[in-house]
Amino acid sequence: MKELYEDVLLNVYEYLSPSDLRALCGVNKRFLLGNAPAMHWVWVGHLARKWNISEDIVRNFVAMNCSEIRSIYPMSHGVIGRITSDDVDHELRMDAEALLFEFVGRVGESNRSIQGDVCFPAIVTQPKSFMDSVLQFVSNFAESARDSMDKDVLCIHNPTAINESSCHVCPFAYESLSGSISYYTKPRHISYFEVHIKPPSSPPALLPELGVGIQIPAEEEEELGGGGGGGEGITRTPQTCVAVGLSTKHFCRDKRLPGWDAESFGYHGDDGAIFHKYGRPVSTFGPQFGCNDVVGCGVNHNDNTIFYTLNGAFLGVAFTDAPCNKELYPTVGIDANVSVQLNFGLKPFQFNLVQHLHQQENQ
Repeated sequence: MKELYEDVLLNVYEYLSPSDLRALCGVNKRFLLGNAPAMHWVWVGHLARKWNISEDIVRNFVAMNCSEIRSIYPMSHGVIGRITSDDVDHELRMDAEALLFEFVGRVGESNRSIQGDVCFPAIVTQPKSFMDSVLQFVSNFAESARDSMDKDVLCIHNPTAINESSCHVCPFAYESLSGSISYYTKPRHISYFEVHIKPPSSPPALLPELGVGIQIPAEEEEELGGGGGGGEGITRTPQTCVAVGLSTKHFCRDKRLPGWDAESFGYHGDDGAIFHKYGRPVSTFGPQFGCNDVVGCGVNHNDNTIFYTLNGAFLGVAFTDAPCNKELYPTVGIDANVSVQLNFGLKPFQFNLVQHLHQQENQ
């Protein structure tokens, strides 16, 4: 092995899975130190693929050594980079690369919802057996002891101090005090995204006459989850609406805005109300919002709550019953002639998520 060139070793190591690579790193300290450069680039590749980002970002912005990458890899979660919508939807124009979308249908008659292609982490606490706990403790202790013997390795992320049942590692960009862009790569228990609502690039579609609402029959209201209101159905007016929230894969994107059924949660811009399970508001939550606003939505996996932000300001917790055993996808419902651009962390958020995470840790 010593006679092989480093680039040849790199090609050999790239064939190993992360679990095999972790086992190889545990052979002995001398082997790990003697092959540190090649092992580092292999781990960078594994981490980039799991995060769904380019290796250049990991190399240039994520200053971690092999020990740190190995410790966070099991908790790593992919960055959302694409959006899904219904194939038959011809009323939604998409620039998938820029995550920019525009609704071009008739406001008040149609609604379309889009989802991220990757869900937020589903935090399910599985009880461990006594033997599993012992093996985990021994494994963490052995790895920490081996790393501490290497004076050149500074272990920032201590695996024994991380509650893996409620934390994940998913990088997001933020602006540092010096004004440069950095990436937050510490374990966290909050998932978050933002939606920037922009003017349309094309003329708006013709609207129904003002004051003439569109009546949805009572039987269709039942389908939308709005039954039990006297059988009169829902009257949707031509007022424009963008709804931001979370939903499961069972959410019907082509007929509903987030919050109109039990599979989704939503904060609606036309009335500032929050919706869940039904086609009528749960309660008034925050200000109305629309064009040129930036709306953020996050889920706290520690207490299963969903919160919202508006133009960088924290609005508070909207829901306290987010399902901890279901995969939730970032969702935006568009029933307005506007463009929306989604940000999942590859550029800085308007809301100071780093400060919010620090505040949560100190509570």
